Amino acid sequence: MKETHRIELPRIVLVGAGVLNDLGEICVELGFKRALIVSGRKTFKVAGERAVEILKRSGLEVEATSALKADLDTVHRVAGEASSMAAEVVIGVGGGRVIDVAKMAAARSNIGFISAPTTASHDGIASSLASIKGLGRPYSVKAVAPIAVVADSEVIASAPYRLTASGCGDVIAKVVAVRDWRLAHEVNGEYY
Repeated sequence: MKETHRIELPRIVLVGAGVLNDLGEICVELGFKRALIVSGRKTFKVAGERAVEILKRSGLEVEATSALKADLDTVHRVAGEASSMAAEVVIGVGGGRVIDVAKMAAARSNIGFISAPTTASHDGIASSLASIKGLGRPYSVKAVAPIAVVADSEVIASAPYRLTASGCGDVIAKVVAVRDWRLAHEVNGEYY
């Protein structure tokens, strides 16, 4: 018997130098008029402020908020802010904590989510899973997959070295995990 697997993928994936400048165009293309940007203290300065200006120049109504913790209280606060402004999309501009809060708030608000990572050290930039504390479980939970990923290599390259090194470690770990999975398939007949 063959199992069915559902995979949610972003509609648009934009990777390259300076692609943050295309964020407004992407939002317009997707039909969004009101956006809530979620970032951290440092990531707002690195890319969040610029994202706000880009969206405003594209004619969107934009508000910005912060996610200093990846916990349920922060998710509820961000979802409330999205609801108050009638946001149609939540845009996470930051690292893992920010992106996880943004995707979970978007899921709770039943609106779109765009991922704009500022580091290479988060392996969930295109997934529907989020790691949020306070949900009664110590692992990732289902949120919403991003409708778009905007990965500006100039922004990511400006991240601290330790975060870039961590991202390289994530890539190595994923390659090893896939090879382990394949070996388990060949040796034990596991699904692959």
